Amino acid sequence: MKKLFIALTTAFMFLMTCGFTEGETRVFDMGDLLSESEEEKIQEKCESMAKKTELDIVVLTTKTLGNRTVQQYADDFYDQGKFGYEFEYGSGVLFLISEDPRYGEVCISTAGLGILYIDDDDVEKILDAGWTEFKDYNYYDCLLDMMEATQKIVLDFEHWEGVDEVLDKWYAGEYRYADEMVADYNEYGREKNLGDSIILSLFISLVITIIAICAMNSSYKNKMTVDGGTYFRQNSFKMYNNYDNFIRTTVSRVKIESSSSSGGSGGRVGGSSHRSSGGRSHGGGSRRR
Repeated sequence: MKKLFIALTTAFMFLMTCGFTEGETRVFDMGDLLSESEEEKIQEKCESMAKKTELDIVVLTTKTLGNRTVQQYADDFYDQGKFGYEFEYGSGVLFLISEDPRYGEVCISTAGLGILYIDDDDVEKILDAGWTEFKDYNYYDCLLDMMEATQKIVLDFEHWEGVDEVLDKWYAGEYRYADEMVADYNEYGREKNLGDSIILSLFISLVITIIAICAMNSSYKNKMTVDGGTYFRQNSFKMYNNYDNFIRTTVSRVKIESSSSSGGSGGRVGGSSHRSSGGRSHGGGSRRR
């Protein structure tokens, strides 16, 4: 009886903290941009994608943003819905299509581990995937194409070694903000990679040293079969006098151009992030038609 009570209590706690539950609505067509059959198919895609990626997948459409930007609208909707795969306000991706009277926009909002998996370049790839269909007002295919691109990016993500402690802390809810988790993830990952690089360099240096010593020892053991006269031909050496007269000095200067490089901080993962109006961490980006 005691074991049954513990099991039921554990299950209850899981249901109270887990944001994703199969069958719950994840398509919110407030802009009436999709047909009923399209909504049903996208809902199925959201559920199957959530199981594969362990991210809560949400789709939203609207015809008015009010006084907010499209990114603010997406972030706030995610927070107000308390979405998240592992717990409320947890990991996920929200796709928003807005046909505000001013202009049409498509937006992605990432949260939790979604910020870690999807960096800024990935956001552009996802927007690229659905951009042609969006410009043609084909919202259904636009959403499916972006979702497929997102799923591939997340499933291709490979966790660094030595970061289990960071992930455990995230799943235990010990991070107040997701961007703090991403920062710790990169710090632990860099320390692990640096240690591995040092060990590998020392090992390679040791191998090269051993090979060099063995080669030197082998050469000393060989008996010398030639002497100074072996390759010398009698009366073959002649010397001539040659003079150089100094005339003038010419100095040439060449400017060396330096190129500045753009890019990440060397092996960093995760996208840039910001805070929503509710103070929660989000990543993502948007594009305007």
